Amino acid sequence: MPRGDSYPYLTVSSDQFRKQIQWLLDHQYRFISTSDYLAFHQGNAALEGKSVLITFDDAYADLDENAFPILKEHGLSATIFVVTSQMNGTNVWDKNRGWAHSFPLLSKERIRHWADQGIEFAAHSHTHTDLRTVPKSVLEEEVLRSKSELESLLERRIIAFAYPFGAYNDSVRDAVSKVFELAFTSNRGVNKKLTDRYQLRRTAPYHSDADFEMWFRVHIGWTPADRLRNLRNRLKPR
Repeated sequence: MPRGDSYPYLTVSSDQFRKQIQWLLDHQYRFISTSDYLAFHQGNAALEGKSVLITFDDAYADLDENAFPILKEHGLSATIFVVTSQMNGTNVWDKNRGWAHSFPLLSKERIRHWADQGIEFAAHSHTHTDLRTVPKSVLEEEVLRSKSELESLLERRIIAFAYPFGAYNDSVRDAVSKVFELAFTSNRGVNKKLTDRYQLRRTAPYHSDADFEMWFRVHIGWTPADRLRNLRNRLKPR
C-alpha cells in the first residue's frame, strides 16, 4: 500500500515502492497476472524463471498517484481487490471496527481508466465484512455481488477474490470456490503448483525492508523481522 500517512505496518512510501519494484526487476522477476497463475496451476502454461504477482487490497484512491504511475513507467501491472459497495467511498469497515482514520477509495471512473491501462481488478467482497460471521445467504450475496458488479463495470470476467481481513473458514472457502477461480488469504508464504488455489499465500513488504529481507520475502514469504514484530505485538499489554 504505497502512501504516507496511515497503517504503518502496511504502508510504504512511493519511493520505497519504486525501490522494491526495481529490486524485483534487477533480480529478473517476471510479473504475472492472476490469469497467468491460474493457467500454471491448471497445467495449461509454464511459468518460466522467477515469478511474482503484485496485489493491493481495498483499492485506495491514492494508488492512483503513488503506485499506478510507477507500475506504468515500467510496463507492469498489479491486481487490485475492490470492495464493490465502496467504489468512490471510504474504508467504512475500519471505522466500524473503531479505527479513527477514513480514506477515500478509487471511483468507478478511475477503476475503468486503470483497467484500460492494464491494471487488473478483482473482488474483495461487497461490503468488506468478516465472511465467517454472517449467515449463508449474506455470505453468498457478498461473494456473488462483488463479482457481478465488477464484471458489469469492466465488461470482463473476474476470476480472483481476496478474503476481507484475510479471514476465512471452510464455509467461506466453499462459497468463494463456487464463484471464483482463485482466492487470496493474508497468510504469509509462497505459492507452488500444489498450493490450494483458494488459500493462496502472500507477503507484505515492510517499509524498512533491506535487500536481504526482500530475498526472504520472495523465497519463503516472510522475514525473521516479521516474526519478531508478531511476537512483540502478542506480548503487548491489552
